[in-house]
Amino acid sequence: LMLCQMHDFRAGLLRLFELTRMYDEMLRLHMAAGDLRAVVQTAQRYGEAAPSLWLRALAFFAERSPAADDELREVIGHIERARLLPPLLVVQTLARNPNATLGAVKPYVMRCVAAAEARRADDARRAAKLRDETAAMRAEIAELRGGAVLFQANKCSHCSSAIELPAVHFLCRHSYHARCLDDGDAECPLCAPERHELAERAAAEAAASEKHETFFSELASADDGFDVVSDYMSRNIFNQLVVIGDKDEQPTAASKLSELEQRRALLQ
Repeated sequence: LMLCQMHDFRAGLLRLFELTRMYDEMLRLHMAAGDLRAVVQTAQRYGEAAPSLWLRALAFFAERSPAADDELREVIGHIERARLLPPLLVVQTLARNPNATLGAVKPYVMRCVAAAEARRADDARRAAKLRDETAAMRAEIAELRGGAVLFQANKCSHCSSAIELPAVHFLCRHSYHARCLDDGDAECPLCAPERHELAERAAAEAAASEKHETFFSELASADDGFDVVSDYMSRNIFNQLVVIGDKDEQPTAASKLSELEQRRALLQ
């Protein structure tokens, strides 16, 4: 390496940097030589192993704008397609360079704003749908707890024949002939699979809440960490699991403190 540097043997330096995986030095060498295409090609070839190359290339071309606007747009396009950097970091990097022109980044910014607006509208639709479903479920629960249930089914939910006594009616409003049910059936055969699936999902989420390393590994590898946090919060994993019916069991001060510490750690 020293001999190559002493004799300014550029090809030898590039080969040695490649063998030792010093990709940042390869990029720096191309930047010092002012070889714009070589900078892009180096980032394309080794950017997957060293994503920081794209950030350095972005800052390099921004400093040389508008002469390097074509390369700048190419780098921004690759960053956008591969989702290597958040849009805010790209804009902040460009904002630190007074030579960067708005024309070079305007299409990218407009695409990011349009995508964010589409996500916001989709999230709003999903939130409205979930609110309506939650309100309907709460109304149904209140009705089942305090109101009378009128069973009006005239056909067996199993054999589709007319209901005849003896018959069994469930609160889900499914009705069966007594002969159509297995001995010891205490729940509706049609609704039981869904109920068991929900119970298994709740148990799995409760178990996942103890696997902190899984959460932090997903957070570290995600393009947008907020999406991971919001997904975990939507599944109620950060909160203590409360089983309906255990009214006497209240969260202890230790559990409240642990939950508070977890949320503080997430915000840091």
